Amino acid sequence: MVAFLFWVAVINTLQSLPVYVIAKKMESDHAFFAFFPILQIILLLELDDKSWQWVLVCTIPGFVWVLQAFLWANIAERLGKPVWIGACSIIPGIGIIPMYYIAFYQDPDAEYPDLLEEK
Repeated sequence: MVAFLFWVAVINTLQSLPVYVIAKKMESDHAFFAFFPILQIILLLELDDKSWQWVLVCTIPGFVWVLQAFLWANIAERLGKPVWIGACSIIPGIGIIPMYYIAFYQDPDAEYPDLLEEK
């Protein structure tokens, strides 16, 4: 049981890290929401400038996948990345790769500065 909880924490952290970095890049006041699965949906809605009432859409079975693809595509577009990369975040098994690409790939013409740069 302890090993299971450990792996759940590791997987949650790996999945939450790109969301946290993106929230910091977009100067969100609620970047820490990324580490709490339910609040992460609210954070993604905030990053995409959608109303929190979209959370109600998540109660429709199966629609969470469509909403996630839509949100990630829009966030990718706002960060100057191709829309299709954001939509690929719903592919099981490899969906985390587009999230990391969106969060960490630094395009020279990017709108948002690198978090590691000295200010």
